[in-house]
Amino acid sequence: MNRKKIILFVVVACVIEAIIGFGLCRFFLFPRSVQSALCPAPVRESSMQYGSQATLSDPLITIRPASPNSPEYAALQDQVQSYINSQTENGLSSASVQFRDINTVTGFVINPTEKYYPASLYKVFLMITYFRIAGENPDILNKKIYYEGTHDYNAPEEIKPSVDLVPNTYYTVEQLIEHMIRYSDNNALRALTDNLTNEQTHIYQQVFGDLNINPSTVDQQVNTLTVGGYGTVLSALYNASYLDRRYSERALELLTQSDFTEGIASGVPNTSELAQKFGEAQIEVNGAIVGKQLSNCGIIYYPHHPYRLCVMTKGAGDHIKFLEGVLADISRIVYKDVEKRYP
Repeated sequence: MNRKKIILFVVVACVIEAIIGFGLCRFFLFPRSVQSALCPAPVRESSMQYGSQATLSDPLITIRPASPNSPEYAALQDQVQSYINSQTENGLSSASVQFRDINTVTGFVINPTEKYYPASLYKVFLMITYFRIAGENPDILNKKIYYEGTHDYNAPEEIKPSVDLVPNTYYTVEQLIEHMIRYSDNNALRALTDNLTNEQTHIYQQVFGDLNINPSTVDQQVNTLTVGGYGTVLSALYNASYLDRRYSERALELLTQSDFTEGIASGVPNTSELAQKFGEAQIEVNGAIVGKQLSNCGIIYYPHHPYRLCVMTKGAGDHIKFLEGVLADISRIVYKDVEKRYP
């Protein structure tokens, strides 16, 4: 057998071994409780640093592809789907859910093609833009912006900031970012957006494009975002694959400080660390409000098994409380399942 045939034989044998080995490992040989230890899994920076302290981000070195719906989570997916079906008679018109166990790259997605208006979820993109600029020019975070306060952009929102900016006051860019994320403050958002130069606006648009969102839809109140689409944003921060580690950590730290205690946060214990963002929007027909949208996406730092959960909803009526309850119930169902798997 010549050299080329030997090399070809070895390559083919390795591929067949990998396919068979993964299949046996994943579905037949090992119980779910040990799959993460014995089957292919992401290799992260933390696994290469013995004794390092836990952090909010965990840079990704390599990863295996994930299936949209994993067999081991089929029962949980059915449970969540049954709950969603039960709420349609109460006014829930649409719901999409994506769950991912970050370490094992398993999970499920429900109603993945339905599109929603991102609303305040977009604020994370602006934060990422400023931190991306700060990677080259850290001084931008110390730049002071004068806030006049002549117009309240929070007025139309049902979920309002718990802390307001003070009119006729100078704030640093970093302080405005904190208000925008921690309190979902539209006034801080407007001040930061107006402060962007033409070149920085281009970077802002590039961030949307890099994270697979059409930048031309940013200022349009149209349904453009899928539940899986926003998962990309959270993964980029957790994996520290788009911003450097320092600013990925800072972004996630601000997201853990969100004062939104309804939704996903209501479905997990108070002791659980959660990096999250929500977005609300009105559904209008001929100028009349006929319904609401509420989306909430986050990373729940369950010990040794952090997971990503994104829930997007649409419902009839002109108040948000019902949808907050739907988010909380789905979050609770998922958390209990994770807790049962990894006590």
